[in-house]
Amino acid sequence: MLVICVGWVYTWTLGLNVRRLRRASGERDALLDSGGFSRGMSAKSRRHQKLSSALLFLTVLIMFVGMANTFARTGRLFPGPHLYGAFVMVLAICANVALAPWLREKTELRLFHTAIGGMVILLVFEQLYSGFALCIALVKVFLRK
Repeated sequence: MLVICVGWVYTWTLGLNVRRLRRASGERDALLDSGGFSRGMSAKSRRHQKLSSALLFLTVLIMFVGMANTFARTGRLFPGPHLYGAFVMVLAICANVALAPWLREKTELRLFHTAIGGMVILLVFEQLYSGFALCIALVKVFLRK
């Protein structure tokens, strides 16, 4: 999960760099290339999209694997901040992906997209914190036996 956290921070900074690139009018045309499906996109923008897509897949996969593992071991899910944080995080990531087609023409959505990305990073840090606390509690239970 720590690797995914670093990945989200990296892709968020890539997105901020793309935003900065869009604002610089003279440099923009020089840094764009015209290849394939991503015509008119910078290399940073393509990297941001590809890494974000991979992280979306990994985050959703880890969420469902974690829930399946908990259910297989205990026979139920434990409602709490870790479970609710995972649901909100996946919903926020999906909302960000859903905004992607409109980001080129609507500047107000770009700010919203960036804000949701920051919220996702905060939720990932919260998941790390609460997951670490859960791991410590599980180790304590196993050491008592």
